Amino acid sequence: MPIQQRIVSKLDDIVTDEWRDPPEYIEPLSGVPHGKIRIGDFRLGADAERDREVVVIYDIEHRSGAYRPGDD
Repeated sequence: MPIQQRIVSKLDDIVTDEWRDPPEYIEPLSGVPHGKIRIGDFRLGADAERDREVVVIYDIEHRSGAYRPGDD
């Protein structure tokens, strides 16, 4: 399955299941105000707005460049 479909499928699983506590899916990161979701070799910068039951995606990067500062 292409990575685009894998990302959409994972996000669909997160938001269509009964709303859960986001730490089940979003791992914390140090030095940034958001966490990450791992999908294969890709990392999604993400955060959850619990009050609105929304997952916000900030960026999608291959893991080889996802943690390097200044690679925006």
